[in-house]
Amino acid sequence: MMADLSCNQHKAKRQALLVLGGATSASMLNSGNFALFNSDGGIVWQTFDYPTDTILQGQHLSVGKELVSSTGIFRLAMQQDGNLVQYPVGTKDLFWGAYWSSGTNGKGDNVTLCLDDDGLLYLLNSTGTYLSNLTKGGSPKNDAIYLMRLDGDGILRLYSYNLRKNGNWSILWSSTNDMCLPKGLCGLNGYCVINDQQADCNCLPGFAAVKQGNLSSGCERNFAVESCKSKDGSLKYTMEELLCSVMGSAKSNKLPLKYGRRSLDDSNVAFVKVEIVTWHIKGPQIMEMLALVLMLLHNHLLTLISRT
Repeated sequence: MMADLSCNQHKAKRQALLVLGGATSASMLNSGNFALFNSDGGIVWQTFDYPTDTILQGQHLSVGKELVSSTGIFRLAMQQDGNLVQYPVGTKDLFWGAYWSSGTNGKGDNVTLCLDDDGLLYLLNSTGTYLSNLTKGGSPKNDAIYLMRLDGDGILRLYSYNLRKNGNWSILWSSTNDMCLPKGLCGLNGYCVINDQQADCNCLPGFAAVKQGNLSSGCERNFAVESCKSKDGSLKYTMEELLCSVMGSAKSNKLPLKYGRRSLDDSNVAFVKVEIVTWHIKGPQIMEMLALVLMLLHNHLLTLISRT
């Protein structure tokens, strides 16, 4: 993803050089927009046309453009169908890949996301019709500034900052309060859990983090595949065979597994086949070690089982 961001940055630089011959002045505006002007005072190039992960007040996200999070794993797309949608990077603009949307699909073919200087974040179509107010705006305040950002955790947030006070940016609105909602937060073979209202990433049974401390790095096997062979020496003993004997229906998923999260409210169960282990534990501790590990993964719960 870093390569894609670098290419976009170079593209913006090349376009700036192309118009530089017609530019006679430049200015960093109070809005945060850096602009090049021609001799008539018209803007020939501006940074507002090349958003990265942030929209400032007075800036727009027009149809066909998108924001990409600083982590490089989430994107916000202003689609042709009028829908503002959040996806993991590397996915197509299809509903099954999305994890949040404005619900405005089909309401216009030239919709723009706008942020006014009073903190109002809204969608406007080509006829000037308000399609959706994502936030509540108020009277413009000279002592406050606003920005909307696709944060590194995949959540879209609107911030305000009081210029008269020395403090931090305040969150006025967010696309979701579910910290585990963004797809891909925990990488491949990982799953998201909520601890103290914060997202945390764990690995599937039999897997370990690729990079400690990096939530999105995902997980990799910490055992040899051969150790999972069934009694006949093959790997044909699948989840389907096991689940069908217990539940009557089953769905088999292949590695890598994506978009995992834990849910204790779902009644579906899935099994993860792991290394053969001989437990040298006595008493009630063995119950803790063999406790069911439940998580939601593509609407399936995963349960750890061991074969001895």
